[in-house]
Parts: sequence; structure tokens; C-alpha cells
Amino acid sequence: MVKTELKVLEGCRRQLRIEVEPETVKKTYQEIIRDAEKSAQIPGFRPGKAPREVIKERYRDVISKEVVEKLIPETYREALESQDLKPVCEPEITDLEMTEEQLIYTATFDIAPVVELESYSGLSLEKKEMQITEEEVNRVLEEVLAHNPKIQIEARDLKARENMKQNLRQRLEYQAQVIAGQEEDDRIVEQLLSRSKFTAPESMVTERAIELLRRELGNTPDIKTKNEAEQKKIAAELFEKIKPRAEKEVKASFVLAEVAKREKVDVSEEDADKRIEILAKMAGKEKEEFTANISAEQREELKGQIRIERTLTLLKKRSLLIEKPRIIKA
Repeated sequence: MVKTELKVLEGCRRQLRIEVEPETVKKTYQEIIRDAEKSAQIPGFRPGKAPREVIKERYRDVISKEVVEKLIPETYREALESQDLKPVCEPEITDLEMTEEQLIYTATFDIAPVVELESYSGLSLEKKEMQITEEEVNRVLEEVLAHNPKIQIEARDLKARENMKQNLRQRLEYQAQVIAGQEEDDRIVEQLLSRSKFTAPESMVTERAIELLRRELGNTPDIKTKNEAEQKKIAAELFEKIKPRAEKEVKASFVLAEVAKREKVDVSEEDADKRIEILAKMAGKEKEEFTANISAEQREELKGQIRIERTLTLLKKRSLLIEKPRIIKA
């Protein structure tokens, strides 16, 4: 059905020139014209009675558009299968040539990189003592009280004040654990990346950078006070600052996926269901209602996230713990 010519571009970029066989183009073209004949309303002709040549001339652009929309997805998938390629992004379609008997186009896209990874044994983590001091609890409590007169009145009761401090300590300890866990994840990733060699797909880096940029701009309320030119300048500067972080995150996902593959880290459908149930509770929704809004693609992304989490947990368990020296002041 298609003839393909593959070009290997820089990094993960690939380009396919795809030529659809004439018979397929002619058949599709005729099918769409027949559909148009049934519904076309042309002055001077009864519905369904207008000559084909008149319909072709009047609806030429519409017919061509429908042929392209039908054939490109089908033939693109076939071309990928023939070359055993698995893109990680939507293709850019260019150099489109089309007649009633011909369809030729170029599809440019990224594929997943081949991750060259040395041994990932012998990773290390710093063991840090997590300690929330009484002074820290009191300091945060005073900040809370300063902004809430109602709680100030309740805190006059010593027992109530001690309960507040206990709850606050638990929250601070949980926050410290979360931060410590993130720091451990970052250290594992840094070591893996230092032992690996591959290029991140540019399309994925750009997509992630845009996501981070939107989040950053959302946390910059005063940007709305700027004119359009200033907003574009700020966004462009932020994008360049954010891009290295985006590239690191994309590379981290690939290197961890490589470790997961080697370690045969598995995530079942039941695992995904349990995570969805937790997410539904956090959103305050019934599981069935929440699940109905999750697409097959989102479900696979969720399973991938769980796989990465399990891989990080596995690597941290195997890591060598290094005691961080403590400095004792006289």
C-alpha cells in the first residue's frame, strides 16, 4: 500500500518519505466523491443529481482534505510498521503532494533513544539525620498564630497548645521525609545519568519545558501587568532557563525505564486500579466516576509512573548508605 524511504537525522529524529500506491488514492478519492454526490446541494440541480465533474470542481478542496485526513493516519501507521519504528511524539507532516491518483508526504518525528548504561550497582546515598527541634516547632507555631486570631485564643489553653504542637511536629516530620525522599531520588538519577550515554528526544524535552513554563508563569501573577512584548520576552527567557531541567527529567525517565526493563519491574492492571482508587479518594470522587474519565493512554502513563517509583525504591534499597559527618560546635 505504501513505499517508504527512511532518513536518520540527528539524535532521535527520523524522517519518512511516504508514497501511497495510486490504486489506494483513486479508490479513496472516488469513495469520498460518491459520498459528496449524495449530500451535495448545488443550485440548479436536485440533491444527488449534480454531475460528478461539477461536484469535483465545486468541492475540490473539501474532497482533497478528506482524502488526506483519511489516508495519512492509515498509511503513516503502515509505514512505521514496515520500518519497525515506534515514535514518541506526533509527526510533522510536510512536502505534501496530492492528485486524484497520487499522495506523497514526509513525516518527521522522534523515536525513543537507545540508552547505553553501564552497571548500575554500587550506587550510594547519604544518610541524613532527620530531626525537628523544639525551637523549629515553636517558631512555625508562632507564625501560624500570628496569622490566625481564632487559633491564638485556643492556644491560651496549655493542653490545646500542646496538641497543636504535636500535630505541627507530625506535619513537619512528614514534609521533611518527603523532601529527603526527593533528594534521594535526585541523587540516584544523577548517578545513573553519569553512567549513561544517550540523547533525549527534542520533541519530548520541548513538551516538558512548555509544561514547566506554564506552571512557572502561573506562579508569576505580576506577568499579567506586562504588555504582550514583555510577556513574550519573559516567557522566552524562562523557557531557556527551564529547558535544561526539562531535558534532565526526560533523560531520567528513559534511564529509569531501562533499569526497570533489565530488572523486570512489573506493574499489573490491579496495581493501576489500586492507584486509581487512591487518586479518586484524594479527588473526593467515586472510583467508577473517576475511572470513566481516564483514557487508555493516561492509564498507561500511570502504570509507567508506578514502574518508575518501584524502580527507584529498588535502587535505593540496594544503595550503599554513607554516613554524613556531623559537625559538633564547641
